[in-house]
Amino acid sequence: MVVPSSTATAAVLALAIAVALVIEPPVFLRRWWLEWGLSLEVSTKCQTAEHYAVGNGFDVFWDKGALSVLRSSLPSLPQSSSSASPNNTLWHSYARDKPFILAARAVLKHDPIQDGHYFLNQGIRGQTTRQTVESLLYEPNVSLTLLGTLDRPGGPSIPYRFTLSADKACTDGKLHFAILLGETDESQDDDSDDEIVYAGKDGPIPSNKAAYYNRVWLRYGSDKEEAFFGFGQHYSRWDLKGRRVPVIISEQGVGRGLQPTTFALNTFLHGVGSAWHTTYVAKPMYLTSRGRALSLVGPKVSFFDLTLPDIVTAEYWSCRSMRGILYSAASPLETVALLSTETGRMQPLPAWTQRGVVVGLEGGSEEVERITARLEAHQVPLVAVWLQDWVGTRQDWDGTRLIWNWEVNRGYYPRWDSFRQRLEASGGVKVLTYINPFLVDVAAANKSFPHTRNLFAEAVEHGHLIKDAAGQPLLAKSGSIEFGTIDASSPETRSWFKTVIKTAMIEGAGAGGWMADFGEYVPFHARLHGGRGNVMHNAFPDYWASLQREAIAEAGGEAAEEVVAFVRSGYMKTPGFAQLYWVGDQLVTWDGHDGIKTVLPAMLSGGLVGHSLTHSDVGGYTMIDHPVLKFFRPRELLFRWVELGAFAGVLFRTHLGSFMHTPSAQVWDDAETMAHFARFGRIFAHLAPYRSVLMEEAASKGYPVVRPLFLHYPGDASAYRISQQFLLGPDLLVAPVLNPGQETLRLYLPGGDRWRHVWTGHIYEGGWLTVSAPIGEIPVFSRQGTPFAELFDSLVEA
Repeated sequence: MVVPSSTATAAVLALAIAVALVIEPPVFLRRWWLEWGLSLEVSTKCQTAEHYAVGNGFDVFWDKGALSVLRSSLPSLPQSSSSASPNNTLWHSYARDKPFILAARAVLKHDPIQDGHYFLNQGIRGQTTRQTVESLLYEPNVSLTLLGTLDRPGGPSIPYRFTLSADKACTDGKLHFAILLGETDESQDDDSDDEIVYAGKDGPIPSNKAAYYNRVWLRYGSDKEEAFFGFGQHYSRWDLKGRRVPVIISEQGVGRGLQPTTFALNTFLHGVGSAWHTTYVAKPMYLTSRGRALSLVGPKVSFFDLTLPDIVTAEYWSCRSMRGILYSAASPLETVALLSTETGRMQPLPAWTQRGVVVGLEGGSEEVERITARLEAHQVPLVAVWLQDWVGTRQDWDGTRLIWNWEVNRGYYPRWDSFRQRLEASGGVKVLTYINPFLVDVAAANKSFPHTRNLFAEAVEHGHLIKDAAGQPLLAKSGSIEFGTIDASSPETRSWFKTVIKTAMIEGAGAGGWMADFGEYVPFHARLHGGRGNVMHNAFPDYWASLQREAIAEAGGEAAEEVVAFVRSGYMKTPGFAQLYWVGDQLVTWDGHDGIKTVLPAMLSGGLVGHSLTHSDVGGYTMIDHPVLKFFRPRELLFRWVELGAFAGVLFRTHLGSFMHTPSAQVWDDAETMAHFARFGRIFAHLAPYRSVLMEEAASKGYPVVRPLFLHYPGDASAYRISQQFLLGPDLLVAPVLNPGQETLRLYLPGGDRWRHVWTGHIYEGGWLTVSAPIGEIPVFSRQGTPFAELFDSLVEA
């Protein structure tokens, strides 16, 4: 036996400590590195302490280098003893002698978006280290502007303007800010086509020195225990404090941290596993447990570095400016309403969507008709069958894939018309379909498919696809599929594609709605009618969602009132265009990286920033059938997801999964499964009157239907930490069971109200408690005093 020497032991220990410091350096080292060499210099004439009134009720204080924005008459929210700022402080610079505005030059190793997946590859080549404040310009009640320069040793010096200004529409509770570099004018927007600089192609400092810097940073203070929520839909993190949050839409990924799945897929399938932060819906918009809220304006990539406990750094990928808004409201719920004035508000769904379940089926006429008859015989309250494979399918290494050529495949569905008509006649059951912005060449020599129209060929001929730098159609891949993407920003393309939707889907297929999938695949080097890919990447979902909305409206008649399209990708303005969201493609697992536990964090975070109407694929979507890696849907998971789906969202829709013929459980498997599914379908339908009121609130006020507890209990510190319970509106609290084999659940009821268990009738006070939760009895509580007491009390009879 060889005993290691003390020298060898010390060396190993030192190496381990060094590795740990590199991977996760302590806060004091990170702060030292962040602040090293930085300085803020204030001119003599600005060495004063002044108060400025700007806008409606905002007070800006300048104190010899320290800048803060306050709003008076705000109620108190939970505040830790470590809080460094008054409770009504909306924003403040983090240190008197350190810059709060910086600029940097960054280079990329490659395009950050490759086949829909996001790869962080940025390198900072240099940043400004000194900010000067040389003068302050004040227009009473309208604006305050700081003027100065940014520079660094050996780098160019550029002038900047930092302006805080009143909302031009006189909206109460909004204060705008803008950082303008160089000679950028106040009236100029920042949708310019900044060049992306790639490693190895970084040239000398350009004659326009302002263009040298292509990142703008705003650095400001945060309280150490302040929690940050929003930023789009986030699946595996609720409070994002302590994280560096990228604001760039992408494929969610498969695994997202679940090991060894994520490692294997990232290694062997070029990043398909992704990471904790990858999301279909990304937004530079948040609100905090201190009642603060901020958003950036513009479609370019941004980052929010929340890794330090008391400092936030917002980064915007621009050589010209950063613009944004500070928000102030009396409560978190009213802050959400204020945020929705920027995102747009979603409108109520047609009544048919609330009367029962939408069942996802595939397999062609014979299979679909067999399963539909089976569900009807077991009295499942069907309102629609969703046939994703209406265009036909192909088999490849990544499973059963659709033929992306948007027309009914009558070889696969020979009885399409008679089947649809029978469903309509038997109770108004609708048929839903599927579409995405991609087109495959169905006449390609190596992979041809029967068709009446080759939409890919039409798009190439008339220039409807996004292009590369040489002006040629830019092709991409999704697994085994190579495709082109329509340029949804082009008016001519939009007109052509809306005609495809109206003629092939609404008229030809008689579709009552559809999944409008994808929207995340525009690479940075692409060329679109609306601009370069780096500008258009995040903006594309807005164009894609609005195209669906316009096509439905232009169809006119009953279609304009009854057809529903649901989308998954989103940026800032998408809620104003989208009719409905779903939270994407979860694994058929119990985990919190990519399984059922990710549904509620995504719904809750998205709901705070505009995504008020949403739902999930009941049962999950992603299955894996590989010799060394298998994920099939367990029966118990399906049962629990059915329970969750009946309450969490405004559409109750199942998905059969990414593989049709596997051991995965399906809602039509046996009599017990169908009885469970039918019962919760009736429960969903029973709550239609309540959800109708909530959808009207979403349209008029921007409130989400599925809400985190703190929206109604802002004074309850515990309510901010809970992401696996939710409020359906103000009056129903739901705590789903999300672990296998679990028949009791510990949950939290907010204080100040009494709560009635809807299945047992027992009344509970606020606080933590453990309740029985066998399959079929998802813990649900109604708030005592609700005007919907009679409706909720009769849930047990549904």
